[in-house]
Amino acid sequence: MARRCVIVLVALFITACAGPPSDPPPAVPSSASRAAGERSAMAGALKVSAVVDGRTVQFSNGARFRISLLAEPATCWAEDARAFAEATLLNTPVRFSSVTPGEINLELPDGTDYALLTVREGVLRAEGASGPFVDAELSAALAKRGLWGAPCNGAGGPAAAGVGADDRNSSRPETMARKG
Repeated sequence: MARRCVIVLVALFITACAGPPSDPPPAVPSSASRAAGERSAMAGALKVSAVVDGRTVQFSNGARFRISLLAEPATCWAEDARAFAEATLLNTPVRFSSVTPGEINLELPDGTDYALLTVREGVLRAEGASGPFVDAELSAALAKRGLWGAPCNGAGGPAAAGVGADDRNSSRPETMARKG
């Protein structure tokens, strides 16, 4: 009899402790899905209401941001860089994601990365970038597009790592011609 009571008590205890099934614990997201979630949490879509220069924009909500991976516009090409940004971005709904406070990645409605587009077209130089940005800058320099052609001939500041150390601070057209 005592054995039967112990079995009943153990069964009741186990049943009481188990209770209704609980939700499984939340899965720990992988670093890739966590990064995507963080990006989507920071991402948004707004219209560009003003262009400060080729790499700084103001959105319709009044927020002003610098576009990541773009160097300051070269002095001899600053007005052209601003005109390109205005033609490409002004009153355009764009998607953006935060990189650091005050700095964003900017994507055009067709999915084009604005920073990569400007470097590829020779409008601005890449800054702190690698991979496709270095390739785009080198391509623009070799084709003498934008600031790589007249009147700047690549002058106005340091170039990305792929363009060549001899050209980095050179404003002499003959240096660019020798390299091109």
